Amino acid sequence: MSWDDARAYVRWLSRRTGRRYRLLSEAECEYVARAGTETARYWGAPTDGRAWHSGECERHALRGGSWVNYPGLLRSASRGWLRTDTRASSIGFRVVRTIN
Repeated sequence: MSWDDARAYVRWLSRRTGRRYRLLSEAECEYVARAGTETARYWGAPTDGRAWHSGECERHALRGGSWVNYPGLLRSASRGWLRTDTRASSIGFRVVRTIN
């Protein structure tokens, strides 16, 4: 699974169901993983929760670790980077549906 694959799946799911689906933002992923707590972000993101809109757009953040990681990386604050077209069996994603 790659970031590009996940984006394609969300587009397909939205067309198939007629409902709007999207991938969670990095901030939403962390908020969900932390069960709604509002701890400080250690990597220095804007304090108002806005996403960064500059930098290397060919890469995307990975959060939370996976079955192949050491136990110390299996936490919500775990963060890594990969190109958007990189595929690996250890990469997953979460989908959210927009409700009007």
